[in-house]
Amino acid sequence: MISVITPTYNEKKNLEQLFHKVDNALNHRDYEILLVDDDSPDGTAEKAEELSQDYPVNVFVREKDHGLSQSVIKGFEEAKGDQIVVMDADLQHPPEKIPELIQKLSGSDIAVGSRFKEKDSVEHWKLSRKIINRGAAIPAKIVMYPMRLSDPMSGFFAFNKDAVDSENLDPEGFKILLEILHCNDLDIEEVQFSFGERKSGDSKLGLAEIVEYMEHVGSILFNRLGLTRPQSKRLVNAAEFMGVGATGVLVNSVIFLAAIQNNFHYSIAGGLAFLGALQWNFFWNREITFSKSTKSFKHQYTYFFLVNLGGFAIYEILLFVLIGLLNVWEPAANIAAIFGGFLLNFFGSEKLAFE
Repeated sequence: MISVITPTYNEKKNLEQLFHKVDNALNHRDYEILLVDDDSPDGTAEKAEELSQDYPVNVFVREKDHGLSQSVIKGFEEAKGDQIVVMDADLQHPPEKIPELIQKLSGSDIAVGSRFKEKDSVEHWKLSRKIINRGAAIPAKIVMYPMRLSDPMSGFFAFNKDAVDSENLDPEGFKILLEILHCNDLDIEEVQFSFGERKSGDSKLGLAEIVEYMEHVGSILFNRLGLTRPQSKRLVNAAEFMGVGATGVLVNSVIFLAAIQNNFHYSIAGGLAFLGALQWNFFWNREITFSKSTKSFKHQYTYFFLVNLGGFAIYEILLFVLIGLLNVWEPAANIAAIFGGFLLNFFGSEKLAFE
């Protein structure tokens, strides 16, 4: 049997055409469609249940822990087939290519649909779209080296069920193929396909998905360097926190200089700069570093403010000790003091503000 897993969110209008095309592609074969829906408000699950009268569709609704990767793993756990196909429901992955993917599995563990194996399939794309898509694949290709894959970010692929160990998969991000390839030693084949245009519904790609992708790539990188997955994720979060903090230094500097030029006392200018950078750092850490925190805004902001006050105090104390008492070279002392404040700010934010 072939199991076709399609994760969905607000894809009601595409389902009838999708199921019809899958049925035509797999005509006379034993197959099932596992539609795993993230509790779509547009009635996707209800429409799929209705269509299950005409097609072999099993519907699973996930009311929490939403995400494409989590949905695919849920489908994997429920699949009865020996061969698994993963594809989107938006008709951008052509069901007509499923038989070719399945055929490739006779000599490999996984067959990946690629948009970039041949140039012709993306010739109609705008230059900006080509640059964005190819550029986004570069980090994945780097961390997966020496594996050679023209489209490591593909969401259209098929694999033999017994070749993939789902127990070790970490369902973070929306590029589950990367996770499968990272956690399993697989023989890979590629199948060229032309990426279709979305007919209805909206793209799910936004800031959160981009951040998740980069976090996932970073986690895989550190894992391949020998760290455990929890250690890798924490190091990725620390890098994000440090990056946000670096931009916060620029915000602080701009506010401080502007205040000084407007004849504010340096202590007042420093206070305004600290508060301005604090707002900046809080917003971006909330959006990027700790985006999955479920704490209330009031809780997050209050504890972030208090933790950063503590970090500022640590910074000042270390400067006094290193320069005033130990006579350490000022630039080196400043870096050490910044690092001390950073440690308190990061671990305090992680454990208190955004846990």
